[in-house]
Amino acid sequence: MIALDAIAQYREPFLRDLERLVNMDSCSKDKADVDRVGAEVRTILQRAGCSILVQPSAECGDSFIASLQGRGSIAILMLAHMDTVHPKGTTARLPYRVEGTNAYGPGTVDMKVGILLGCYAMQLLKELEYDAFGRLSLLVNSDEEIGSPSSRGFIEEQARQHDVVLVLEGPQTRREIVSRRKGTGRFEITVHGKAAHAGVEPELGCNALVELAHQIIAVQTLNTPETGTTVNTCMAQSGVAPNAIPALATVSIDVRVMNAAEAARIEAAIRAQAERTTVPGTHCTVTGGFSRPPMEKTEVSARLIALTQRIAEELGTPLKEITMGGATDGNFTAAIGVPTLDGMGPDGGLSHSEREFLELPSIWERKAILLRVIEHLSKQGLA
Repeated sequence: MIALDAIAQYREPFLRDLERLVNMDSCSKDKADVDRVGAEVRTILQRAGCSILVQPSAECGDSFIASLQGRGSIAILMLAHMDTVHPKGTTARLPYRVEGTNAYGPGTVDMKVGILLGCYAMQLLKELEYDAFGRLSLLVNSDEEIGSPSSRGFIEEQARQHDVVLVLEGPQTRREIVSRRKGTGRFEITVHGKAAHAGVEPELGCNALVELAHQIIAVQTLNTPETGTTVNTCMAQSGVAPNAIPALATVSIDVRVMNAAEAARIEAAIRAQAERTTVPGTHCTVTGGFSRPPMEKTEVSARLIALTQRIAEELGTPLKEITMGGATDGNFTAAIGVPTLDGMGPDGGLSHSEREFLELPSIWERKAILLRVIEHLSKQGLA
């Protein structure tokens, strides 16, 4: 059995590494900064004796996977991301700090701490000479916050080579584990009309903004709370001058769904609605689609949830099962049929804001749970 008391010896180096990573900017669209964080993380993983495969990207940071080979049969993949939503310069203005039992700073809980959770789990297992797994891997990608455009293929390719995926993203709530995540879609309806002088000859125009108003009202009716589907018009633009009938108007739409059937239904409904116009002389076009499929609960993932809850209960840190509207890269791995368990990271909250925080005691709670889950899977698989 893995000796969990060994976790204590890693607390100080873990927290030093956490402070260093949080104080490094890594906005998704800044390749140089994300790559600097990646280099730091790979240095930590090299200490654990991992083999590392780097997936280069011209646009985003380079993603990579680090692995330990064992003597068992099951292959376990841990997932984390190193990018944040915070623009360059945020860490200089809001550096890592500790107040009481919480740590604050950009990317603390989302998810610099999750990366280190995986790194130090591998280092501890290596030093304890625990190798009952067949392969234990940590994939760290560079662009999760913008939908993983450069790393999705890499994630799916690597996930197919593993038997189970453990997502180290935190639930951002106290002592909870994520069994389902909504799929996310982004659409844009553009209304094409005809410009005219608003005072002299408005009758010669075809008002795109008025048609957009009809489209927005219609789209909002697609919300179905009973199925967990949310459809929200979030940003709109129109017009070039206050005295001109607008010839162009656009609206962006955020969609969240619980299953693939709802995703298909909503996309079809948005496109059908855009075919129906109210203002004569206008027509609409639709762009976008679903960037992440829903992470649905399956029979196997239910067993993973039950296993993790049982382990957490035995360790005195019970976990409640929840559904979340936000998506992770676990949505991709679950959608291709690889059993996926999400929300394995430490607790915290207010991510994507300047008040983001991490509950420090939860690091050690979650690390113990993660190690016990790895141990169980190594010995008994998904049974």
